[in-house]
Amino acid sequence: MPPRLPHGLVVGCCRATAIRSPPAKIATCIYPNSSGQAIKPELAAGLISCRPRWLQASRAFSTVHDAAKQTKQSLSQSSPPIPPLQGLTCMVTGGSSGIGFAIASRFLREGAKRVVIVGRSRGRLEEAVRRLAKEEGHDAGQLSYTKQEGTKDEVPSSNGVDVRDPPKKVAAPIQNKEFDNVIHDQPRNDITGPRDCEIYNMGSRFTLAVGDVGNPAFWGEEVKKLMDTIDILTNAAGISHSSLLSLTTEEDITDMLRTNLQGTIYACRTMARRIMRSRSRQKSQTIESFTKCIINVSSLHATKGGVGAATYASTKAGVIALTRAIAAEGGAFGAAARLRANVIVPGYVETRMVGDLNPQVREQALKAIPLRRFGTAEEVADAAVFLARNQYANNCVLNLDGGLSAV
Repeated sequence: MPPRLPHGLVVGCCRATAIRSPPAKIATCIYPNSSGQAIKPELAAGLISCRPRWLQASRAFSTVHDAAKQTKQSLSQSSPPIPPLQGLTCMVTGGSSGIGFAIASRFLREGAKRVVIVGRSRGRLEEAVRRLAKEEGHDAGQLSYTKQEGTKDEVPSSNGVDVRDPPKKVAAPIQNKEFDNVIHDQPRNDITGPRDCEIYNMGSRFTLAVGDVGNPAFWGEEVKKLMDTIDILTNAAGISHSSLLSLTTEEDITDMLRTNLQGTIYACRTMARRIMRSRSRQKSQTIESFTKCIINVSSLHATKGGVGAATYASTKAGVIALTRAIAAEGGAFGAAARLRANVIVPGYVETRMVGDLNPQVREQALKAIPLRRFGTAEEVADAAVFLARNQYANNCVLNLDGGLSAV
């Protein structure tokens, strides 16, 4: 046993030196006592540590600091997070403008592999795709443009316009009706779109489906095959004609019912049927079990009403009821639902229609909204991404109106 140290030693302030002799393997430590004289007890090597406390604390701090530094470096060197919609294919009706376009754009930024944009006007769809490609930093002029096999023959094109026998094949532009969610008078155009559906691939990430979603013939075999690849269906196509119910024409009523409600029903039915025919395939790298989903776009008029909005409000209320029914039917057969259905209910959104509102009507609307501003199409797209990625979101009726529904 080593000798006991004299009383009064201040071990924490010691200066230690060690001399190791290979035969004896002993350590000599020098401790100052209260009189200032050094004491050199012979101690067995390894039994007592003469390391000063400040040195121990310094090394302990250094160890923690180094560990934190290594963790920070490992995080910085790790791969970036995978986008939430990585590898998924999305279809957006009414995707050439307004809310539909904003949703298509956001889906691409969140990692969507491909977007199918549906609309009446081929020209407007082409322009939308070029804008989307430009947002992604691609040269829009270099997009290849081919007609999908099975939808008539291949047609040579220049800037998206048929060039084979131009006097007969090129039609006048179609009046766009893909507006969204705010009552607005729209000029009528007698030119109609294609009776069925024409599908075009524009580059590797875009597909155009040209036709009238309210026409049953649009949802034929080619669209059914295309729907097999769809993971997220967003129904944003909608038109509106504002007038008192007593003055509303039969043509206006049919027009709104056909596009806003009937078209949405056909789209949802087509997707539901395809899911029943084939099992949902796993595509997402970030979600262990991705469930295909439908996102419908309704309107605050569906629950709040409005002067001049009787027919429009009726169609948008029907969209909410349709969404609830689809969510209920998803688990009606005793198995886990393979299709989720949710609906976004926007209030006033800054689109071209809102910009065309009467200044007095616009001012009254702004004063009625608690946030004192209109929403943006990008904010509606935020809601669509949430409903698409959240696997427990089913039967959600998501109000996005700045608080207007609370007034």
